[in-house]
Amino acid sequence: MNAIIIGYGTVGKATQKILKCDYVDKYDEDIPNKYDFAIICVKREDLPEAIERAKLYSDDIVIRTTISPDDAHLYLDY
Repeated sequence: MNAIIIGYGTVGKATQKILKCDYVDKYDEDIPNKYDFAIICVKREDLPEAIERAKLYSDDIVIRTTISPDDAHLYLDY
């Protein structure tokens, strides 16, 4: 399995260290390459942009952020 992390803050760095996978942060230029998973590790307010960016890398997206179950439906149509 190969994955890419979108967002390289504290959570993104910890995830990258465990999974030993590629990452991009907000200053990196997008180079579309297909991965098995795109793992988003950004603040909730940055989710819409990060989801659009993750779609360049994979059809399967994992979101690692603090979000309540009541608000999760707001992002399901991305």
